[in-house]
Amino acid sequence: MILKAARRTNNTSELLGMVLTKFVVTSEIGEQRPVCWCSLDDFSKWLGKPSGEHLADLLIIAPSYNEDGSPHLDLIVTEAKYVGSSGLEESRKRSAKQLRDTLKQVSRALSSKNPPLDQGLWVARISDLILSRRTNRGGQDRYSPSRWRGYVRKRECSFSVWGYSHVFVHDGETAVATVGVEVPDTEDLIAQQEVFNEQ
Repeated sequence: MILKAARRTNNTSELLGMVLTKFVVTSEIGEQRPVCWCSLDDFSKWLGKPSGEHLADLLIIAPSYNEDGSPHLDLIVTEAKYVGSSGLEESRKRSAKQLRDTLKQVSRALSSKNPPLDQGLWVARISDLILSRRTNRGGQDRYSPSRWRGYVRKRECSFSVWGYSHVFVHDGETAVATVGVEVPDTEDLIAQQEVFNEQ
């Protein structure tokens, strides 16, 4: 996925941001967890948006099992910026907006309270992504792509959707800060913005 992004863009900063956010998310959810990394630019037409700055960077699909043994799917939306300290404030705002817009769309599409008319298409696309792209670590049958494709298509798993805006500052003395990203008019939406510097 990272190499694919490199072919699509000449923006070194964008590529570095994606690599760093992949490291942060992997540290958060665990290195051994099976995951599917998807560039959202690949699905811009499906999402009804032009590619680039109107979308977040990545959709991470991570299957797991609840304590009672029932299947659960985490959908994590991430948007990353790799910037100098002079561009920090603007990049924080832009990254937060991209995350908000994309996260709201994904959350609404999978809502069980007010399911949209095209929810079946969303579920089918996510299940196909699991089959075609997910890493099946260790060859465990309980995480086989075909098994999880069935769970998703039949709505036999629960869903959680949340997101991160990551801003990486490569110069200056900017302090590390973590703040919640406010997402207006959307309930139960989990979004965090994290700012990292090189210190």
